[in-house]
Amino acid sequence: MPCILVAGAPLSGAFNRELLEKIAKADLLVAEERKSALRLLTAAKRRDIPFILLNEHSTTKDIPAIAELAAKKDFTVFVSDAGTPCIADPDYRFIDACIALGVEMRTLPGASSITAALSVSGFDAARFNFFGFPPKQAAARADFYKELACCPFTAVFLERPYALERTVKELAEHNFFVSISISLGGVDEKNLRGFAKELIGEVKGIKAPFTVVKRG
Repeated sequence: MPCILVAGAPLSGAFNRELLEKIAKADLLVAEERKSALRLLTAAKRRDIPFILLNEHSTTKDIPAIAELAAKKDFTVFVSDAGTPCIADPDYRFIDACIALGVEMRTLPGASSITAALSVSGFDAARFNFFGFPPKQAAARADFYKELACCPFTAVFLERPYALERTVKELAEHNFFVSISISLGGVDEKNLRGFAKELIGEVKGIKAPFTVVKRG
């Protein structure tokens, strides 16, 4: 029976030994970006393994085709750039399609920026809401923050690296008390906590992956 290993990658971008050992045995690698796929195959010493990309640019037509390809392989490894596939990263539709084709699923647990940011926030995470990514359009983005303000529980969301300053200023408009985790797992990791208006100066000029946790 064909099998897919849904593998978590360290948030820092480093590669753990078990992940590389699994990739070395794979018939196909499904990855988020070409650069990270080549780095993984090089580190696993298996540049001969074919790979295919699955990311936010993949269309609804691409998903079934990639799933059908994986279903023809004995062992496929599916990995995102950092963190765990299908947890805010691509792509649950691929897993759903593979299950429909009778492919067996296995997991190699890895990090998630969501749970990592919660763990260092000091906020109650017994129950929390994940809000995904805020929209880019101004009106929809305003609605996003209104919904966030109405959430009675700890809330988590992600945003693109270049939008850190903008996001903190928007959070300040609502007087949110937040924990912001920047470059989680990296040597330059920084965790900031307080009212958003107090953190604006501390994020000025920073462009790096970040996760926001709002206190409920």
